[in-house]
Amino acid sequence: MKADTVGRFTDVVQHCGMDTDPERIARAVQFSSFDSVRKQEEEKGFRERLRQSSSFFRKGVVGSWREQLTPELIEKLISDHEPTMRQLGYLDDNGQATC
Repeated sequence: MKADTVGRFTDVVQHCGMDTDPERIARAVQFSSFDSVRKQEEEKGFRERLRQSSSFFRKGVVGSWREQLTPELIEKLISDHEPTMRQLGYLDDNGQATC
């Protein structure tokens, strides 16, 4: 998704049977970019943010979770969600994270 956001989002929109107008797709991708949603949160807040958190949107950097989560938590997440993570391409054949 990160490597080809417009292409993958176009695929999703098409799969849903919606209009894939390139201009609308580009606007939607731009409006939902990390910088844009972070700015929206700063200006208007974000309902899903936990009270004890300074923000909901943390970094927007692929793979930065490796610096934040403990090995035990990573193992639990993979154990609890392995089938879905494999289906979505988040795990390789050895069960290791791909991103």
